[in-house]
Amino acid sequence: SLRHTLEFLALGGDATLQPRTHYAEWFLDSLYLMTSTVILYSLYAVFRPVLYQFRTHPHEVERARQILSRHGRSSQDFFKARPDKSFFFSADGQSFLAYRVGRGFAVVLGDPAGPEDAIESIVRDFSRFCGDNDWGVAFHQAMPDCLDVYDRCGFKKLKVGDDAIVDLARFTLEGKAAKTLRSRVNQLDKEGIHTGYYEPPIPPLLMNQVREVSDEWLQIPGRRERRFALGMFDEEYLNSTPIFTAEDAGGRVLAFVNLIPSYRPGEVAIDLMRRRTEAPNGIMDYVFVKLFLRCREQGAERFNLGMAPMAGFQEQEEATPEERAIHAFFQHL
Repeated sequence: SLRHTLEFLALGGDATLQPRTHYAEWFLDSLYLMTSTVILYSLYAVFRPVLYQFRTHPHEVERARQILSRHGRSSQDFFKARPDKSFFFSADGQSFLAYRVGRGFAVVLGDPAGPEDAIESIVRDFSRFCGDNDWGVAFHQAMPDCLDVYDRCGFKKLKVGDDAIVDLARFTLEGKAAKTLRSRVNQLDKEGIHTGYYEPPIPPLLMNQVREVSDEWLQIPGRRERRFALGMFDEEYLNSTPIFTAEDAGGRVLAFVNLIPSYRPGEVAIDLMRRRTEAPNGIMDYVFVKLFLRCREQGAERFNLGMAPMAGFQEQEEATPEERAIHAFFQHL
């Protein structure tokens, strides 16, 4: 019995064994099927891309933050040192990039952080590393500054959006253009709505209210925690950043944003922007107007609202036909 079984599993079969029922015929064929399945799966296991195992050590996060303190350039750099990323450091330890892998593709957040003359070297090293693991590679939300480097390394560009920047020096509620916004802010002021600014650590009672707001916001269709290029609601995280709120006359939080550090001098940036479902119309406009005015009083020059996806192209901006087609489909369909 053992010898006959091994012969069938080796795809050799045995002419002396003749099935006399349909079940017997199926049983002998199933031995061939088992062997074929094992061979195919073994080939897949050998030649598939290396499985990505996410692990980040606390000393790597600290090392990344030290590099950013010397070479950080934007508000986006804040998310590169978050513990939800994997880190790839250069051989000399002076630069790094933050990435995650999904479906056999390594996606890097922004540009590498480090000395400018080391950017091309780490891009090439990481590309080789991904090639050895049979991963594809992309740089998500890369800035225009390094496009020449990526071009020399064989990458193709696709514009995905623009940073939405408010020039605080020019921001005003005066004049005809700001009439609608000004009237809405004045109306909410009359209803007793006011703002609050809270430095970390956040008081527990306020944190509970902020969590309620976030939970309601997540119930709105299309809303979810995105992570990677954004943060997510996490009490430990929020306890490390200032929170700016809009509250009703009774002190109930209606909406909030949290402020994150920007490595660009004079810039203020935010991460989470959330409101209650029954909050008055225009409550987020109210939050931002009040926050803009506050930041300007404190000497900030610009406010970064994050990326506006597929925002189009500037007048003098060069774009490929492929890019223009994708942006047109996104905006109109």
